[in-house]
Formats: sequence, structure tokens, C-alpha cells
Amino acid sequence: MYWCMTFVSPSRPTNVATETAKMPRMPLPMDGRLFAASRQTLIDQLGYLLERFAPSAPITDFFQWAGSSENPQMDAWLDLCGVNATVHLATELLGDSADQATPMSAYQVFETLLERISGPASRALIEASNYATLECLANPQATAVALLQDAITLAAGASVFQASREAVRFRLIAEQYVRLTARATLEAIDGSVWSLLVVRAESCRLAAESVRDRKIGEMLRQGLQDRFRGEASDSMTPVSRRVTSDRDSRQSFAVLGYYAAILEGALRPETLSGLADDTTFQEALETASQMIRLLNEIGTPLLTSDWARSQFARLLDQKTVTCEGDLASVLLAGRGELGDWGARICQDIDRGGRNLCLTGLLHLRSTVAIPRICDRIDFLAGAYANHRRYLDRLAQDITVQVWNEGLRKIIIGFVEFYERTLAGSSTTTATIKILAVT
Repeated sequence: MYWCMTFVSPSRPTNVATETAKMPRMPLPMDGRLFAASRQTLIDQLGYLLERFAPSAPITDFFQWAGSSENPQMDAWLDLCGVNATVHLATELLGDSADQATPMSAYQVFETLLERISGPASRALIEASNYATLECLANPQATAVALLQDAITLAAGASVFQASREAVRFRLIAEQYVRLTARATLEAIDGSVWSLLVVRAESCRLAAESVRDRKIGEMLRQGLQDRFRGEASDSMTPVSRRVTSDRDSRQSFAVLGYYAAILEGALRPETLSGLADDTTFQEALETASQMIRLLNEIGTPLLTSDWARSQFARLLDQKTVTCEGDLASVLLAGRGELGDWGARICQDIDRGGRNLCLTGLLHLRSTVAIPRICDRIDFLAGAYANHRRYLDRLAQDITVQVWNEGLRKIIIGFVEFYERTLAGSSTTTATIKILAVT
């Protein structure tokens, strides 16, 4: 329940502003050379993982080509598959240590490419993939290839293009690869879901192993296991519960924990011993992860601006005059006018309404659904503001405990990065979502 987030210590006066949260800061200057070097390191790591775990798959050669200067649309591809987003995040928060995050960044890229697994056997395929990843994390002797053998048939009906957030762009780049190289067919690339699932499971294991000797290495591994062990919420799960318990938040927890592990070398040895068991530290990661979940699903404007929410509601009301039908038809008809405000919500309509704002409302009559979705957005915006205030206090407490501001800067900077990036649809909407298996 959210009122537990609003407790204010008597020694900590707080001012409640009219706006529910501060609008995001402008993007920080990016060191071009650092970004370019870190990006190339990540591209090389992706190539290594594909060559090692899927050497004969058509997607492997496509990946090598797509991330090279041979691809006329290389930047578009690196944006689409998540490389640019993950490198921006790592370089902004970690600076010269960004390369240490490469194993986690590589895993994030494969997550991004497999965000929308669909097909006649998609549920069984996702369950098999989650089980295989869990086994890889728990058992050093297990291999994803062996664990996923029975899933080959299940994956036959799935599309790599449709599994990504931008199927049309992905297909266009693949068509250009086929036309320029003649080394594979479009159908062969599109049918590579099983190979990517294998590589994703192995890349997840390697990310966890790369920090296993850190003080919070085991906590990170447990966080990744929870992410694949947790139950996905369905349409019957209350929204208030989904925000705090859904596994969609666990990926952000793992990434943030990984960045914190990289920072361990800058902390005093005496402060590290109890960090993994420190409830304040874990709660800060959980709170930040839940905030990222809200940003991913709703976007910064509707979460942080009362004015944006009122205008969003006004536009929806106007649409009901010219567009009869359910909520989905109204949102799709008004997609252009809603612009950045509705971008995050509208793009999830074809996922069957998994978005927090759409659950249970998508196919209701618009006259019934519009007041409900507006009330729900108001509720979630209030939850976000409470989370933000609470996170600020947790981060301050962590700074006092470890005698260092590094962890606070990473935790708060992590959220602010996504606030800026998800402020409008003109940014890299295809790549920035720290996704969960749907």
C-alpha cells in the first residue's frame, strides 16, 4: 500500500509541491570518445556471445554485419537493439568504469530484443526460457542449449522481428542485410528466437558470474533469479499490487545492483561487509526499480506534471465525440494528438493491455474506461511522487552509512536518466525500456 511510503520523520521537514514531482533535468554532456569506446566494447562482447553460444545461427552473422560499418543503418540498428541506450546509461553513471558493466549491458541487449515474444506457444516458450535461465544461474554445469532442447518446437512459431519493440524497423534492416550479403534468408533470421533465448540465458549467467566475488554479488544473483522465478501479473491482479510485486521491476533491480557492485572498490572495506544485508540499501534498489517500471509504462510527463494529466484527460474526452467504441479505439484514433503524453501507453495496446494503465480497461466502452484510466494515472502519479520522496531519504541514509556519495549518485542518477529519456517519444523509445519477459 502506498501510504507507507509517505511517512515523514519529525526531524525531516518536507514541502509538498503542487506538481507531483520535479521535471527531469536536461541530459548531461556526453564524452563522445568514452561513449564510442564503450559502445565498441559492447558490440564486440555481443559478437563473442553469439559466436560462442549460437555459432551457426543466421542471427549471429546478421548481428556481426548490423553492428559494423558495412551496415548503412548501423546507428539505427544500435538504437533499436538497445546498445546505444545501455551504453549511454553506463557511461553517464559509471564514467571511465563503464566497460566493467559490459557483461550486464550485453544481457540487457538480448532482453530488449526478446521483449515481445509472441506466437501460438509463447507462454510455454517463456516458461521454458525462464526455467533454463534459472538453472544457468544456479548450476555452473548446466547449459542453455541442453535445457532448451525441448523448446525448439515451441520457438518455431515465434518471430524475432515481432519479439522486438520495433518489428518494422528490424525487418527493414534485415531485408537490407539479405539484399547486400545474400548470406541468409529473411525467414532464417526471423526464425532465430530459440538461438537468442540460448544466448540470453548464458549472457545472464555471465553477468552474474562477473561480479560473484563482490560483496553484493550474491544479492545480485538472487535478484536475477527472482526476476525469472516471479509470476507475471495477469489482468486480474490489482494495479496497486503489480507496481510493487510484478517481476517487470526485477530487471531494473539487477542492473542497478550491478552498477553498485562496480562501485565497491571506492567504498571503505568496513562499510562493505554488511551492505548486501542492509535493508536500507535493498529497499532503495527496490524503490528505484518500481519507479523505472512506472516510467516505462506511463512516461515522464503524465507521472510528473498535473497539467499534462489534465490535458491528456481533456483530449480523451474530446475524442469520444468523434470516435465511438472502446478505449483501445479511442487511444489509437488519438495517438497523434496525444503525442508524448500517450506514447508509452499507446505503444502497448498491441500487447493486449499489459500496460499498468490499460489492464482491464482496454475493451470497455470509452465513456466508462476514460474516467477510470484518468483516475488510475492520477493514482500512479501519486505513487511515483511518494516513491521519489522516499528514495531521496533512503539515498541520504545510505550516504551516511557508507561514508561515500557514490551509491546515492548512482541510484538517484539511474532514475533521473530514465526520467529524461522517457520524457518524450522523440527519444529512443525502442531501446530504453528495461524490459521484462511478457
